[in-house]
Amino acid sequence: MGDKGGLVGRRCGPEAMRRGVAENSGSGRGLSRRATVELYGLNIKVILSTDLAETALAPGEEEKGEKRGRELNVSKGQTVRELKETIMKTFGIEGKDVRLWDYFQQKPFSLLDVPSRTLGDVNIMENNDLLVELPDASGNFSIKKDPPAHSSTYSSYGSSSNGYGAGGAAENAVVSTVPPPARGVCGLQNLGNTCFMNSTLQCLSNTPPLREYFSSGRFLQDMNRTNPLGHEGKLAESFGELTQLMWPDPKVRPGALPCSSLAPRGFKYQMGRFRPEFQGFQQHDSSELMNFLLDGLHEDLNRVVDKPYVEAVEGDGTKPDTEMADLFLEGYRKRNDSVIHDLFRGQFKSTLVCPSCQNVSVTFDPYTMVSLPLTTATEEKQAFFKVQIWRNPASSCPSGGGGGGADGVETSATAAPGGGRWRPQTKRVGVPKGSKAGELRKAVAEAAGVSANRIALCQVMRSYVFKVLDDLATLDYIHGNAVIVAHEVADSAPFQLTDRAPSSAYSSSYSSSYGGYGSTAPPPETPSSSANSAVTVYFRRLDTATTPSTYYYSSSYARKNKTLFGAPLLLSHPKETTPKALYEAVARAISPPLSSDPAESQSKETGGGVSQVCPSVFKLFVAKDVYGSSVDAEAVDGKSEVPIDRGMKPKVTLVLEFEDGAPEALAGSFLPGIPGVALPAPSEASAASAASAGAAGGGEGDGPSGGDGGAAAMEEAEEEEEEAKGSGGLPLRACFDLFSTPEKLSPEDVWYCGKCKDHVQATKTMELWSVPDVLVLHLKRFSYNRYSRDKLETEVDFPLDGFDLSELVKGPSNSQGELFDCVAVSNHMGSLGGGHYTASARNVEDGKWYKFNDSSTSEMRPEAVNSGNVYLLVYVRRGKFDV
Repeated sequence: MGDKGGLVGRRCGPEAMRRGVAENSGSGRGLSRRATVELYGLNIKVILSTDLAETALAPGEEEKGEKRGRELNVSKGQTVRELKETIMKTFGIEGKDVRLWDYFQQKPFSLLDVPSRTLGDVNIMENNDLLVELPDASGNFSIKKDPPAHSSTYSSYGSSSNGYGAGGAAENAVVSTVPPPARGVCGLQNLGNTCFMNSTLQCLSNTPPLREYFSSGRFLQDMNRTNPLGHEGKLAESFGELTQLMWPDPKVRPGALPCSSLAPRGFKYQMGRFRPEFQGFQQHDSSELMNFLLDGLHEDLNRVVDKPYVEAVEGDGTKPDTEMADLFLEGYRKRNDSVIHDLFRGQFKSTLVCPSCQNVSVTFDPYTMVSLPLTTATEEKQAFFKVQIWRNPASSCPSGGGGGGADGVETSATAAPGGGRWRPQTKRVGVPKGSKAGELRKAVAEAAGVSANRIALCQVMRSYVFKVLDDLATLDYIHGNAVIVAHEVADSAPFQLTDRAPSSAYSSSYSSSYGGYGSTAPPPETPSSSANSAVTVYFRRLDTATTPSTYYYSSSYARKNKTLFGAPLLLSHPKETTPKALYEAVARAISPPLSSDPAESQSKETGGGVSQVCPSVFKLFVAKDVYGSSVDAEAVDGKSEVPIDRGMKPKVTLVLEFEDGAPEALAGSFLPGIPGVALPAPSEASAASAASAGAAGGGEGDGPSGGDGGAAAMEEAEEEEEEAKGSGGLPLRACFDLFSTPEKLSPEDVWYCGKCKDHVQATKTMELWSVPDVLVLHLKRFSYNRYSRDKLETEVDFPLDGFDLSELVKGPSNSQGELFDCVAVSNHMGSLGGGHYTASARNVEDGKWYKFNDSSTSEMRPEAVNSGNVYLLVYVRRGKFDV
């Protein structure tokens, strides 16, 4: 952009812009020639070679050395000569000749030695580093270009004699020449948020017919450099160059060897040149890039040089579909004919029906990618959350607070599933988008079949509660695959405090008489109307961690520390209580029912307030923070019957520790009732301690157990649920059914009915009329509207081999059949605004699957291809291509 004398680092107000245009046009009164105004310059970083020398003299100053240099804003239209003059003036360099280097990846990538070429011509991009080489004392230049691998063999292929990419040999840099496990297993370096581009390129380069067409150089015969809808052939040229490096063909480039990693710098430049939104280093959508590449490559390789005018065709349902489809395709081919569309083009059948006069419109539009919905139109208006519902093993009665007792809340006596153990039920619960946590709580209660005033919501990480979700809490920032934990409690009102952050201090002062759980200061939260407190109980134990031997320690050693384990327990308890009553309430909460008959269990608990767990086998400590890592030095006195001074605070966090030997002695009686803990029967008590540590050992995961493998109850429930519903993912075939479901157009997408002479909300039905030999599927995970932007984390089950589309294709069957095999997958992990893209692809050389994570590549099992994050799928027709 910009003429050679364009604005350099100048603020362009209206008057300055007018003067600049006048100066560049040669006259202020009349513009005699076309001028271009560059609104945004090019940001570059200029580093002097003397800075590198200083950095080399100061080891440990590497980070400072990297930050040296000066940022400049220049015009892409500047020539190398003009830029050099600007730099010398900026740095005060006089009387010396200098050399200018493209300092890509902090290495002398290429010498900018053609003064008349513009920065755009030499592929200088946004945030590019440039190195200014100053001569030494003898007036000589010593910096040499780091020659890329295969430069000699590739330069002959990229010479101007064959019309392919003159001077393009240095555009894409080979990073690693380590032999890959198979030809084509080549990683692509992340140039800065370009994982979306790398993932898309890996999918296309591992599509056998497309890869062969470009790596063999056959595409040169179809190059169309004059197509006004194309890109001067540059996009196809750059893609061909990249494919040649990734899949070197000895017939085209004798002696060329495969590389294991390269930097697609030249392709990135051409991509941003023709689509400005892909300039810079922002994250983008790989499906948008896929659409752009298929369309751009088609136009660059379109065999139709002069496109004739073709009238639009629209059927009314009276003529046979086959005749109308052929008519559409005939008109389309008059303007579009390329290998890209030979491979990737199929036809939709789109039917619109007017709700007033039943007028029908049928079109057979071409496509190169099918976007499949993951939800119905109604579901798209909802937000779905994965919720683990923890049911009380013996729902308590009116006299116990959390496990039964004196909460004053009428409860059901029905035991939870699982024979008296705390067992979670994982459910997918939907609420209207924009809802608060209160709406989700009601939906969870309905799904669990309990009253909403008995459900408390929270988020758990590594065995502690890091957020309690009161009814006014927003759900907008909860990730789609994050787990929300719902606890059944006797009274949920204490969990509805206006202060979102839970106060973990049991009291604000220490009472020497009763172990420090009295309260002499008003609570910081706005109290709820409930007479109960919200109590959170963490489970803590003494773990032994073994530190392996290192350079400094010749042998390994063991150290002991106290850590949280299992899943926290939420319960409500009266504020006006005694320490002994609190112990008994916790003991009841972690006890299984006293009888297999829930009614009998309830009557026993109601009558005597007796629990199966004796309170003397554990101690309760007051947590001073939400993590439970800081507790009072002394335990709460569980024998005291003196009422707590001023009652308990609205929110209380306790840490429970079992007395020595208690887990082994009582494993068979009560430990199965503790959330997240599963110990063997008493007959195996000798191995109980080791089994407990193995079952409940810590991890880094999310959810109620915090990744503790010891959350056996939770794992068993999830496994049973997965077995009940199969693999748990949405079948790919079901996505096609959703795609073909008739839907009513929205008011923003009304259709003009030729009979009614009005815009109407017609009923639209999309179907597959024909399927191309290479089928690209896009799963619509991202949804956008004026109020929200969401990502659907729905897992999709798709076949790797033998995907039969014969029942879905409405047109005549292909002579090769409608069986397809998957060759590549693009995955997206993380949130909508960022995240990361990877790819998985089947290598045509050895038939194995490989994972491509930017420059990293590794072999993978076919079973691991479906990671649950699939975003794009590439299938090829079986029998047409050998995969």
